[in-house]
Amino acid sequence: MFGRKKHGGDDQAQDEMPKAKKTPFQQLLEWVKAFVFALLVMVPLRSSLIDWFDVPSGSMEPTIVPGDRIFVNKLAYGLRVPLTDEPCRWITKWDSPERGEIVICYSPEVGHIRLVKRIIGVGGDIIEFRNAKLIVNGIEAEYGPLEEEIQGQIDGGRFGIMRFARESIEERSHPLVWSPNDPKQRGRTGFFAGPPWNQPTWTPSDFGPIEVPKGKVFVSGDSRDQSKDSRYFGFIDEGQVVGRSPTVVFSWRWNKGRGLQIKWDRFFRGFE
Repeated sequence: MFGRKKHGGDDQAQDEMPKAKKTPFQQLLEWVKAFVFALLVMVPLRSSLIDWFDVPSGSMEPTIVPGDRIFVNKLAYGLRVPLTDEPCRWITKWDSPERGEIVICYSPEVGHIRLVKRIIGVGGDIIEFRNAKLIVNGIEAEYGPLEEEIQGQIDGGRFGIMRFARESIEERSHPLVWSPNDPKQRGRTGFFAGPPWNQPTWTPSDFGPIEVPKGKVFVSGDSRDQSKDSRYFGFIDEGQVVGRSPTVVFSWRWNKGRGLQIKWDRFFRGFE
């Protein structure tokens, strides 16, 4: 009995013995290992599977507004080779971009710049704008009133008088805005030509008809008069499409004089 008690006391003494303190080098080595592990996991994850995109401009208003951080599903169309940029290199593909989807794509002008746009035409489609109205394969889009709650997502003071609508074509619809009285429109030619900047009417914009080649997509912004898109730089190769975005994750913006503005109502807001 005494022996067993003594043995237990030895175990307790061993448990209470202080552990050897790690040297600064050992501590540093552990931090390096943790950092390398996180790098090896997160970089390929963001490169090939999922990512987020900070929206700096208003070309997709009112659907997406400046300050939104949107989720990007990079597995929407296939599995990419990790750490490859433009054009995308695929390990395998199982789907292709479709009309109406909001996508992240590389700019055909500056390859490393990423854009967020809506696909309005895929390979084989014939795209036309007539009097600012979209026509796809001879079918003219229908336009109806847009909910006031969606209109309120835009700071109207930037563009003055704006025209909102819900654009519908082939059973798909999404919000849209025109800003024909924007002073930036004065003096422009081609598709961006419009009425006098202070005339509150839709921009009489004409473009096309033009057929989208196979393997290409035609993209546009939901803010039609504030979007540099396929009407300007041409088609986007499907290999330049990084992924599809279904929702805003969170939204905040720093404004001079007003500080940090968190837009709680836009958190996890899905797209149409």
